[in-house]
Amino acid sequence: MLWIQIWEQWRVDIVMRIKILIIGIVFLFSLGIVEAVTFNNTEPLNGTDTGDWMGTTTLSKIVYVPYNGLVYLAGSSGVFGVYNDTSNVTTDLRAVDTGNWIGTTSITALTFDSTKNLVYLAGSSGVFGFYNISSNKTTDLRGADPGDWIGTTSIAALTFDSTKNLVYLAGSSGLFGVYNASTNVAFDLSATDTGDWIGNTGFNHLTYDSTRDLIYLSGNNGNFGVYNASSNKTTNLSGTDTGNWFGNIFINSLAYDSTRGVIYLAGSNPGLFGVYNVSKNVSFDLSGTDTGNWIGGSTYNYIKTSTYDSTRDLVYLGGGSLAGEPGLFGVYNATSNVTSDLRATDRGNWIGTVNIKYMTYDSSKGLIYLVGSSALFGVYNGTINFPIIVTDSCTYSSGAWSIAASDNCVISSNTNLGGNDVIVTGTGTLTISSAGKIDNFGKIAVHGSGATITCRNTAGCFG
Repeated sequence: MLWIQIWEQWRVDIVMRIKILIIGIVFLFSLGIVEAVTFNNTEPLNGTDTGDWMGTTTLSKIVYVPYNGLVYLAGSSGVFGVYNDTSNVTTDLRAVDTGNWIGTTSITALTFDSTKNLVYLAGSSGVFGFYNISSNKTTDLRGADPGDWIGTTSIAALTFDSTKNLVYLAGSSGLFGVYNASTNVAFDLSATDTGDWIGNTGFNHLTYDSTRDLIYLSGNNGNFGVYNASSNKTTNLSGTDTGNWFGNIFINSLAYDSTRGVIYLAGSNPGLFGVYNVSKNVSFDLSGTDTGNWIGGSTYNYIKTSTYDSTRDLVYLGGGSLAGEPGLFGVYNATSNVTSDLRATDRGNWIGTVNIKYMTYDSSKGLIYLVGSSALFGVYNGTINFPIIVTDSCTYSSGAWSIAASDNCVISSNTNLGGNDVIVTGTGTLTISSAGKIDNFGKIAVHGSGATITCRNTAGCFG
């Protein structure tokens, strides 16, 4: 019976320790030292591809499939795979294309057919097909276009119409069409633009408005429009931007807000971002909602992708910079009309200056998956709630030093960064005192016109 006594004593000891811990946390709560927060965290998933089969390949697209709760991703050199968060493994699916019809062709578009549980994929050189989850096979659909109207034209975007069970496709040289799985025919819709307003303009993105059963499309030179299947017409919406704030900027991404029934638009430098209100037929500029001008602070910044979180009613934005700045990542809250910077959520700065190419929303777990250049692959979780010690950004620990200017930090000693970067964001002042110095750093990046660095060390503040 000795072991029973030992077990009971051990159990009592553990319970007592937990009680003491809880009492301690409650006490710290009362002092304001500890508070319950939502911890925003972006974790890398690059190492989940057993055997490193993705390597440093650029990942261009990613899509969440509610049917099996898995995430499918694709990119250059014919890369195609699936991530399972339960096993935390990304599996290679490149060999499932019988006859190797994809080969090393870049896959630049994905969409999920929720009716037949198929993942459609498309890319350069007119590659178009679908992956059947049940049979684990990828089927070639390149011969489904009568007259070979797709040819070798690159397809940049796909979207699924869940009302009519159709797949729409768009790409370079004004390519626009629809694939009907029932008839196995892809029809050319490029002539539906009255006045030929599309012309040879390249398309970058498509999104489906399930409320009105409409297809929105966007592309280069500020092109933005909508296709109505009932009237078989594609209408130009480029003139809805009062003051011509679109200009000739590339509109890279569209996101449908199912709560408000509006379309968010995002694009090239300097970080075009806005919203199209269907009922008013007006596109409003939202580029000034980034407090501290963290998106528009550089004319080289651009937004490449956006996705709508229907659970929290938020719009996530991802992109990059042509000037080596940190990869753009943020979130827009329509209720507060503020776009917040999320770049510091990647602990250890694993995203760094890598460009984010595409994102998808996992409606089951409330996660945002992102992919990009150099096999960038990760997941953002904004819903982990637990108590943490309240601190500021003035103390350096490891990795890139992300300093919130609003903390008005004063550096009064020699701080060695081990070659890592200094990133100052927001509005406020970072002061380096007469005895302070930031040593052995990589680069210094200041985001926002309201952030300043004051040096009071006559011997120099940076070494």
